[in-house]
Amino acid sequence: LNGVYSLPAVNATLNALSTVFLVAGYIMIRQRRPGVHKVCMLGAFGCSMLFLTSYLVYHYYVGSMPFPGSGLIRPLYFSILISHVTLAVLVPPLAIMTLWRAWKERFQAHARLARWTLPIWLYVSVTGVVIYLMLYQLIEHRIRPDTAFLFATELVQINALSKQPIVPASREAREIKCAPYTQFI
Repeated sequence: LNGVYSLPAVNATLNALSTVFLVAGYIMIRQRRPGVHKVCMLGAFGCSMLFLTSYLVYHYYVGSMPFPGSGLIRPLYFSILISHVTLAVLVPPLAIMTLWRAWKERFQAHARLARWTLPIWLYVSVTGVVIYLMLYQLIEHRIRPDTAFLFATELVQINALSKQPIVPASREAREIKCAPYTQFI
C-alpha cells in the first residue's frame, strides 16, 4: 500500500503528458495531419483516463491532503484548485463527445465542440500539475504522528538529506517536520 503515496507524482506526470499530447494534437490538425492528430488526441484521452483512475485510487486510500501554505499563497492555491475542480468535471463528457463526433466522422460538429473542449482540457491538465507542485513540492509539510511513516511499529523521523530513518521519535511527539512525503517513497 506504500505505493499509493507515489500516486500524486504519477498523476502530475499523466497530466503533463496529457498536456503535451493536447498541444501536439492541436499543432498536427493545424498542419493538416489528421492521422497524427488522432494519435495525439487518443494519447491525451488515455493519459487523462489513467489519471482519473489513479486519482480515485489515491483518494480512496489516502483521502485529501490539506494545503499547508499560509499567507498570499493560500488564496492563490484555492482559486486555482476551485477553478480546476469545477472545469475538471466537464472534461470527461466533453472529451468523450468530441472524440465520438470524430469517430463518427462528423468533423464539423467535432471541430465546433473541440474549440471548447481543448482550452478547458488544457487548463485542467496544466493546473493539475501546478496544484501538485504547490501541494506536494513547494510547501514544507508538517505530518502528524498518526499519519507519519511507521517503521517496525515505531514512529521514526526521516533525515531529509539521506532519506533514511534516524532517531526514533517519542509517541508523544506532536509534529514531525519533514519534506514532502512523496520524496521518501
